[in-house]
Amino acid sequence: MFDLKYIPTSMYCMYSPTPVKDSTRDQLLEAAKSLLWEVGYESMSPRKILERSGAGHGSLYHHFSGKADLAGTALLEIEVELTESLDRALLADVSPIERIRRFLNKKRQGNKGCRLGRLTQEASIASPTLRDPIARYFSHAEKQLTQTLQEAITSGELQPDINPRDLACGLLSIIQGGYVLSRANGNGKYATISARGALALLDSATLK
Repeated sequence: MFDLKYIPTSMYCMYSPTPVKDSTRDQLLEAAKSLLWEVGYESMSPRKILERSGAGHGSLYHHFSGKADLAGTALLEIEVELTESLDRALLADVSPIERIRRFLNKKRQGNKGCRLGRLTQEASIASPTLRDPIARYFSHAEKQLTQTLQEAITSGELQPDINPRDLACGLLSIIQGGYVLSRANGNGKYATISARGALALLDSATLK
């Protein structure tokens, strides 16, 4: 569990601090993280949070100023968790193309959607408290993919005329689209099918 309250924004993805534990606060955060993924922000009522966490009445407002504060803190933690997972794939000690393949081949729960991406369609995400962790994660993902693709071009694995940023955005869009198709069709297999499509796009740009 990460407590990012006092860490500068620019350092979220660099450190995994060890906070002083507060079991009730942690329970509320874990409940919020689960509910944000399952039902989204707008359907995540204080009552559902308390029922899921097992915390007593008044606990939410003892530890947080309200639902938005709790959700914003939960999203910061999700941002760190997803960023660490992304970096494990894209900063591994293997070839650039293999790193991207590992990212694209990650197991995904298509029916549940992306833990951050699924929230972007909610009007409430216009609030910086909720939007900023989501925007930072996708900005970081785009940057890391672009850098890895550029490494692949430099090492001779990818065609030299490829625009690495365009391809990075295309791959991210395909993965996110797989979540949308999975939820729309009620079938998680579309996340896997879309990942195969992303791999095919990558292969089409790879020097044989």
